[in-house]
Amino acid sequence: MVPAALSRFRIEGDGRSRPFVRRRLGWLASALSASLLLTGCPSSPADAEARRAKPPQADISTPERALKSYWALIDWFHWANETHAKSAGTSPPQLHELMATVSTGDALKSFHAYTPRRGPLERTLERVTRDSDRSAQVLAHIRSQRDAPPGITPTPIELFERETGGEYRYELRNDGSGWKVAEVWRIDGGGEPRRIR
Repeated sequence: MVPAALSRFRIEGDGRSRPFVRRRLGWLASALSASLLLTGCPSSPADAEARRAKPPQADISTPERALKSYWALIDWFHWANETHAKSAGTSPPQLHELMATVSTGDALKSFHAYTPRRGPLERTLERVTRDSDRSAQVLAHIRSQRDAPPGITPTPIELFERETGGEYRYELRNDGSGWKVAEVWRIDGGGEPRRIR
């Protein structure tokens, strides 16, 4: 007769039971996943800064992703300009070259002379409409989250903008290589849309 403790497990040829092996594999799997998680974390703030020194990779596979990449590159441009301004002797990145990966046509041309406003912005995609395989429109709501500098009183328009934000329509084109922002329109409450890019 086999003792009750041994009858629940199959004994291997070397006298060990399977649960012992499973326990070892469990510990090994835990240790492996912990090491993978730690390698994904930056080991120091300098590593995180080095990764941020490069512009974010643009994803132009869909209109939504292309617009989010467009916004991410604008945000990165402002961060990079502040970083370059603090360190003497380095030149800031060229906005036009940076935005060529996510914009085309008049929107791209506008980056020669125009720098988008900066500051923290709350951006919300509201609706995506694909007109065809080559054309799409994205309606977005953008609201400034920037506080007025100390000692400066914001104008009523600035206060209104910060509280309510505004509607913007982005027209995107797919030129075969991916989706890119071609035009940007500001949609005011009761008035006609106004092209800003």
